[in-house]
Amino acid sequence: MTESPASRQGRLNRQKGKRKQAAVRRELEIIFDSPCIWEQMKRDEETWLHLPIAVEVKAGGQANPIHTRYKNAREQHFIDERPFVYVACPDNLADSYIVIRLSDLGRIINDRGQAELLLRDSEHL
Repeated sequence: MTESPASRQGRLNRQKGKRKQAAVRRELEIIFDSPCIWEQMKRDEETWLHLPIAVEVKAGGQANPIHTRYKNAREQHFIDERPFVYVACPDNLADSYIVIRLSDLGRIINDRGQAELLLRDSEHL
């Protein structure tokens, strides 16, 4: 039995989403130093209870508009070498949204942790 083109595309989209989801989980586990000990908990974002944040991973067509906005905003700060955060402040909402690259988040947390260690060490001198 052959697979219809629509069915094949759906299967490929699911596979791509699962690959990206697994990559994000692995990166967040490194960033937060929080490895998953139960294999069953790796499958869906809803079961990533070992992480200190709730996560929903979107890939492909759902993520492309966000990427475009982030990229356009980032280009305005091409000289600045610091990690970049895109902040969206919609109308009629008291709160805001932030978009940051996962690699930049890891860099910020790592740099902050190293700075705290240096500060603690200097206090003991």
